[in-house]
Amino acid sequence: EAGSGPVIGLPYCLSTYDWAPFWLAVFKQLDVRVLLSEPTNNQIAKRGLEATVAEPCFPVQVAHGHIRSLLEKGVDFVFVPNNIAAPGDPNEKPSFFCPWNQTLPFVARAAPFIFEHRHKVVAPTLWFNGGVDVVAASLAASFGAVGLRWRARRMQQAVRLGFEAMGQFQSSIAEAGRRALATLDQTGEPGVVLLGRSYNVYDRGVSLDLATKLRKYYGAN
Repeated sequence: EAGSGPVIGLPYCLSTYDWAPFWLAVFKQLDVRVLLSEPTNNQIAKRGLEATVAEPCFPVQVAHGHIRSLLEKGVDFVFVPNNIAAPGDPNEKPSFFCPWNQTLPFVARAAPFIFEHRHKVVAPTLWFNGGVDVVAASLAASFGAVGLRWRARRMQQAVRLGFEAMGQFQSSIAEAGRRALATLDQTGEPGVVLLGRSYNVYDRGVSLDLATKLRKYYGAN
């Protein structure tokens, strides 16, 4: 993405499938250049398996491969947020991210092939349920630790625009779902709903392109 600032790598895996609109809006406002890693392929998966020393789920193993891929492309930093809680009322019980999502930046920093570049991994701890100011302060602290600084007001505005982009993205997804259901009602065709985390359902390299296979071999819409 165009910009004049440093190049920040954004791994195309895990929470990025939900949060890419948020981060792209934030980084655009901060004039940061973003490099998204390639969609999961055999090479990325293999590099991830080589780098994991524990036995996490396959999507987390693949995430190590995405981080390695970005580091090998020479980005200035790789952004791997420590997402804790999703947006919501801060006075209510939080909706937590998966523990492996939460711990990925810390595990990855210590992983083979990544450890020597650990200083490039930017990993803010994010409680999205805290709102704009809480998220902006965490981002400012993490980026400040690697020498990237913006005025507090600019960071807050970037986060505010990020939340707006997320709202628009979620609305567009809901509208797409309504159109799909309407099409099924009109045609009388059977439909198959795939339930799962976005990075399992939409990452073709992780899901083994399940949706395409259902459509191609079984005629599922």
